[in-house]
Amino acid sequence: MMFCFLQLSRTEDSADDASLWSSGLLSRRTRYLCYASENINTCAAQKPVLVNLVLADDGDHIPANHQAVYNTIDTGERALKRKVLCAKFSPRYTAPRAITKVCVYSRPRTQAPGYSHVGEINSLQIYCKQTDIGLPNNSSERSSAQIKPMLPPVSSQSSTVPDANRLYPSLPLLPPTSNSVSAYEAFATTRRGTVYPLSGIPFELNKRFLADGSDEYRTNVVSKYKSPDDINSEFQYRFDQERFLLATST
Repeated sequence: MMFCFLQLSRTEDSADDASLWSSGLLSRRTRYLCYASENINTCAAQKPVLVNLVLADDGDHIPANHQAVYNTIDTGERALKRKVLCAKFSPRYTAPRAITKVCVYSRPRTQAPGYSHVGEINSLQIYCKQTDIGLPNNSSERSSAQIKPMLPPVSSQSSTVPDANRLYPSLPLLPPTSNSVSAYEAFATTRRGTVYPLSGIPFELNKRFLADGSDEYRTNVVSKYKSPDDINSEFQYRFDQERFLLATST
C-alpha cells in the first residue's frame, strides 16, 4: 500500500507559487510542503496522526514532543531557510483532535474559522485546520499498540546524503528501508542530523604523552639543555676573517 502525498505547490488564495525557499537571481530552488491523508474510519488505532505544527526559528529549542523537519526526503538538502518546521504526532487512539488540512496563503487571513496560523516563511503564510475526530472504540487495538519513534517516511528514491549511521555514533538512526509502508507516515521530509567535518575520524592521544608509553617515545620528550659555554662555542662568531680583510685592504 502506497500513500499519495499532496503537494502544496500553489497558494490557496491567489494560486501563486507556494515554494517555501527564496530563490536567488542566478539559481532556482523550490521547497514545497507535502503531506499524506488517510480515511479516519480505516485508520488503525496505533497509527500516529498529526496533532500540531510549529514553525520555529533556526537555532531555537525544539518544542517538547515535537519532531523537527530539517531535510527534504528526496535529495536530503536543507528544507527551510532560517526556519525549522516542527510536527507533533500522537497515536490515533490517544488523539481526539488532529490536523486534517494544511494550507499555504500569500497573505495573512483575518477570518479563518477553524484554522490556526503556523507561521510565515518566504512571505507565505502557513495555516492548519484541527478537527475533532473522536477516539476509536476498538480497545483490542489500543492494548496492543506500541509507541515507537515517530519518523517521517523514507523516500523510495536514492538520496545523495551519506550514511549518517556510519559517520558519527551520536547521530539519530535513520529508519530502515522496507517494502512495507512504515506506520509513521508524516511529511515528505526527514531529519538527517548534522555531520561535522571531523565526524568519523577516530581520536587518539599521541603515544609520547602516555604514562605507559615505550622508551622510544619517552626519549624524544626529554629536552637536552646546553650550557652557556656550549652555546658560545657553537654559535659565537668572532669576525676574525672580516678584520683580516679590512686590514689588508687598507
